[in-house]
Amino acid sequence: MTVNWALDPRLVGGQRSESNRGSAAIISLLSHLSIDAASSHKQDKSQASGALPTGQQSSEDTRERDSSTTASEAIKPAKQYERHDLLRAIERQDHETIIAIRNSNFDLLIDSAPGASASAPAQTPLGYAISLGPKWAGTQIVLTGALSKFVNSLPDPEEMAELANAIEGGAAGGAGKKRRMEYDPRTMGRLRKLRGNLKLAVDHSLATSQSGLLASYVQVLLISGGAAFIDDSVSSLRNSIHSLYGTSSSRPGSSMIISSTHSPTNESRTYVLQFVNEGLKKRERVAAVHDLVENATGDLVLMALWEVVRLTSQEVSAISASSASVDSSLLEDLSSPLPPYFLARDDRITGAFLERLNSLARLLDSPNCTVKRRGTEWTRTRGVAEELEGGSGRVRRFESAERVSVIERALGGSRLGGERGGD
Repeated sequence: MTVNWALDPRLVGGQRSESNRGSAAIISLLSHLSIDAASSHKQDKSQASGALPTGQQSSEDTRERDSSTTASEAIKPAKQYERHDLLRAIERQDHETIIAIRNSNFDLLIDSAPGASASAPAQTPLGYAISLGPKWAGTQIVLTGALSKFVNSLPDPEEMAELANAIEGGAAGGAGKKRRMEYDPRTMGRLRKLRGNLKLAVDHSLATSQSGLLASYVQVLLISGGAAFIDDSVSSLRNSIHSLYGTSSSRPGSSMIISSTHSPTNESRTYVLQFVNEGLKKRERVAAVHDLVENATGDLVLMALWEVVRLTSQEVSAISASSASVDSSLLEDLSSPLPPYFLARDDRITGAFLERLNSLARLLDSPNCTVKRRGTEWTRTRGVAEELEGGSGRVRRFESAERVSVIERALGGSRLGGERGGD
C-alpha cells in the first residue's frame, strides 16, 4: 500500500501537509497488520446483525436468564396463608412457617377460631400451642416472641407527636401547638386482640400447671398495657394519695404512718394482678413473675405521685405570665402525665419521674416563680425521689421488689414527715 503524494498540494520547500503526513503514518501501520479475512467477515456480519461473540453471547444469555428468573421471583405473589396453615405449622413445630405467617399476615396469630367462645383459650393459636403440652414450649416461645416483636416495633406515641409537631411548626414558620398522638384504629384493635390472647394464655397456663412461660406472657401483657387500665389505676391511686396525705386528712408536717394494708403500693399491686390475672396471686412465688408484677406496681405509684404534684393549666398560665423566659416545652413536660407506654419497661418510669420532679423543684425555687408547693403530698413525693436517688442525684439501681419497699417506706413517713413539713 502506497500513498499517492501527487494528490497532496505542494507547500513551500516541498513540504507535505500535517494531515496527510499523519494519514501516511496510519496507512504505514495498517499495512503491517495481517487479518484473517474469514474471521473478519464473520465478525463484521455478527456486528452488523447486533450479535455478540460466542463467549460473550453465552455469558450474556446466562445473565439474562438469571435476571429474568430474579424478576419473575420478585413479582411472584407471596403465599396466602390461612388459619389451617398456622395450626398445621404449630402441630409440626414448623417455626419457619410461623415466622413467615407473622411477616405476611400477623392477624392470623391473634385471631380466634371463627365462632369460638371468647373464653376458650385453645381457640387462639398461642392457646392451641399450650394445649398441646410442654413439648411444644419452643413453639409457644416463637408465638410469644412474635407478639412481643409487634408491640416493640410500634413507635412511641410521644415520638410520633414530636415529629408531627416539628412538621407542623416548620410549615407554620414557628412552634405549633403540641398535641398527643394515638395509634390508628387498626393498630388499637390488634393490641386489644393481643392482650386477650395473652390473658387467655395466662389462664390456660395456670389451669394446666405450665408456669415456665408465665413471666413472658405477663411481660408482653404489661408492655402492651391498655391506656384505660393505666389511666384508671393512676387516677384511683391519685385519689388514695389525696385522702391519705391531703390537707383534709393531715396537717403539713405530720408524721402520720400509713398502714401497710392500706398503702398505695398494696393498692397498686392489686390493680396489676387484676389486670393480668387474679390467679397470679398464687404464682407470685415464680421469681420472674413476681419481679414483673412488682415493677409495674412501683411504676403505677410513681405515676400517681407525679399526678398529685404536676403543674395545673392555671399554674402554667401564671408562670408564663410572670416569667416569659421559662421554656414552653419545659412547662409542657411539667404539666403532662408520665408517658403510659413507659410502664414496666425497666427504669424508664423512675427516670422520667425523677427528671421531671427535680425540674419542677428547681422551677418552684426560682425567685420569680409565684407558684409554690407545700404540704404533706409534696414532701412525701420529694421524700420518695430522695430515697430513689440516695443523695447521688441520679437513679439508683434497685430490684423491683426493693424499689417498692423504698417507695413504701418513704410514703410511710416515719422518718420523713416531721423533718420536711415546712417545705
